[in-house]
Amino acid sequence: MKMKAKIIVSIAFILCTIHVSFGQYNLQFKSVKNFSLSGQGQNQWGATLASQTITVDPGTVLKIESASVSNMYNNNWFYPNIQCGLALENTILISYNNSNVTAESQFPLWLPAGTYTLKLFDQSSSGLSASYYPKGYVTAIEFMLVTP
Repeated sequence: MKMKAKIIVSIAFILCTIHVSFGQYNLQFKSVKNFSLSGQGQNQWGATLASQTITVDPGTVLKIESASVSNMYNNNWFYPNIQCGLALENTILISYNNSNVTAESQFPLWLPAGTYTLKLFDQSSSGLSASYYPKGYVTAIEFMLVTP
């Protein structure tokens, strides 16, 4: 009997260790993050008009909920001709050409700890002139990883 008890206790200890080592985390709300980029046309298709570094701290994750772009022309909102996009690293979040969505990510996007670059880029076939002022917006929720 003693040998069986030792084996059972050993197996239980190993299973508990594996569960703690490889178990999933619970998410605890930390904050809402809003990122905003503003740029100016440079007459060059695909040009990066603005960029921002996003840092996700260790022990947290970032859940990107939405992304949008808008355009101003000579200080007036210019919706009929949005020709810009937003990308996170090499992933296009949203892209417009002549106000038609040409690419859009499936949200939400989850980002683990690390550093990422958010870019506002020119999507106009001939490049946006300096009279255009595109803007990009990203909304995200930051969660802390908590062991159960």
